[in-house]
Amino acid sequence: MFDNDHLQRADIESLKSRSRRQLNLSRSSARRNRAKLSDLNERLDELEEEVGSLQLMNRALIAYLRQQDVWDDDTFRSLVYELDMEDGKLDGK
Repeated sequence: MFDNDHLQRADIESLKSRSRRQLNLSRSSARRNRAKLSDLNERLDELEEEVGSLQLMNRALIAYLRQQDVWDDDTFRSLVYELDMEDGKLDGK
């Protein structure tokens, strides 16, 4: 073999090695991302359950207050606005 052939072979082997390392890094990153996604999906399920429970409690509370004839839509809206503005931003949170 000529020197040029040896250089080409060395380049090819170097590229193969770098390719394998990159593939291993990609696979490792994909595994970590799948684990993170699974954790996020689990947290999303928990939050959806919590929101559902809070919605039910709010509906029950409003129904009860209406039955007791103490509910007033305008007063409620005003109070929501007032509480929302406590942080200086009208953002629904």
